Amino acid sequence: MQTDVYVDSLHIYPIKSISGLSLDRGVVTPRGLEDDRRLMLVDERFRFITGRQHPSLVLVRATRHADGWTVDAPGQPTLNVTLPDSTAPGTEVTVWRDTVPGRRICDEIDRWFSDYLGHPCHLVYQHEQDRRPVGPADGTLDDDSVSFADGYPVLLIGTASLADLNQRLPRAMSMARFRTNIVARTDVPFMEDDWTRVRIGDVVFDVVKRCARCVFTTIDPLSGVRDPGNEPLTTLTRYRRDPDGGVMFGVNLVPRSPGAISAGDAIVPIAR
Repeated sequence: MQTDVYVDSLHIYPIKSISGLSLDRGVVTPRGLEDDRRLMLVDERFRFITGRQHPSLVLVRATRHADGWTVDAPGQPTLNVTLPDSTAPGTEVTVWRDTVPGRRICDEIDRWFSDYLGHPCHLVYQHEQDRRPVGPADGTLDDDSVSFADGYPVLLIGTASLADLNQRLPRAMSMARFRTNIVARTDVPFMEDDWTRVRIGDVVFDVVKRCARCVFTTIDPLSGVRDPGNEPLTTLTRYRRDPDGGVMFGVNLVPRSPGAISAGDAIVPIAR
């Protein structure tokens, strides 16, 4: 059923910072949409690597198969990534200020990504048994967890918010710049900022904070090239700066019930 506010599209990013994968339907787990950012690249010190340092990561694409992912990148042979089971040895990896569990997969896969980036790295996986707490925010709970996403399980942005931004930009940009999980079809810019809890399909989410944006939004997802005018950050800074200094675009959600959501599902704001 389509209403004034509904799910326009759904997206996951199987490996942190790579190209998004569009879904018609997504299973919601406590740490976000199933398969979203459960894999991540780390450097030799096991600190996370993203498209901020290596923009060519946005050109990597992954498709699901029974045991893992098939991965392609420009100039590279197709790679098969089989996800490790619970017996795989763990290691500690760093995401921002968090030191959390991860599991290396194999040397061959590490070499593939190291060759592509021109930088030594390892691919690590977050197993179901591995937990990473979310950052503190309005409405988060002590046992809330997240994948290797920057801080929270789900990111949502309204189409009217992007339309408002595009009217101010020198050149219009696609929603792909913002690497959102849920694109909400909206008719009022930034209406999502005022939500505290929403129901999508059978799933309830708490809206815990607005999302502070970084230089990654300046990378063209089709070319991997940084915008010479530092857009959209330059424009967003003029009218979307938070009192604490962050540049806000989109809202972070934490699931409060299991289930699945689909494109076309109504998004219903409810009281927390």
